[in-house]
Amino acid sequence: MLDIWTEDDKEEAQPGPHPKLRQIIFINSAAAFLGLPGSIAYTPAKSAVRALADTLRIEVLRYCSSKPTYSIHCAFSADFFSPGFKLEQETKTPLTKRIQGTDLAAAELETKFPSSETVAALFIAAVDKGDFIISKDLLAASVLFTNMIGLSPKRGWGIVDSLLSVVMGWLVMPFLRRKWEAMTREDGEEIQRSRVSK
Repeated sequence: MLDIWTEDDKEEAQPGPHPKLRQIIFINSAAAFLGLPGSIAYTPAKSAVRALADTLRIEVLRYCSSKPTYSIHCAFSADFFSPGFKLEQETKTPLTKRIQGTDLAAAELETKFPSSETVAALFIAAVDKGDFIISKDLLAASVLFTNMIGLSPKRGWGIVDSLLSVVMGWLVMPFLRRKWEAMTREDGEEIQRSRVSK
């Protein structure tokens, strides 16, 4: 797509009064920020998409000029209620549901999580503001991002992300990691007991 745009922009004879805005928006997942049992086929791809967006964000600066302006955005949604989410619930392991807090009836999940329409509207508003990292639909995704900032631009002036990253790295993530590891070991012990009893 970028190749097509840059070629098209080179051939445009007369630029308009304002630079043409070209935007690429990656719809990603908060799974890019952590790996949980039951998501081994999912998380690596989401981490790769995040790395691609980070790299492309810098790469497109080479093509920005008075004619075209290019911008890259990466949206990290947490769980939201959609037909895909309902289908996913049917195949998730009980352990994954417990860790994610999705071990509830469908009616409860629908009230607990935002709808896909709500999340899409938040993403569009963030792109319109020029945000690179978008994780506004649920606090969990936003806070998880602060623990994995890397080379991504910090949001706003960066103060909140920087402070939250210290809290997440030193206090929250060690606690969650130990909790999830314990839950996973317990689940493994249950599986072993059920195999022995058969």
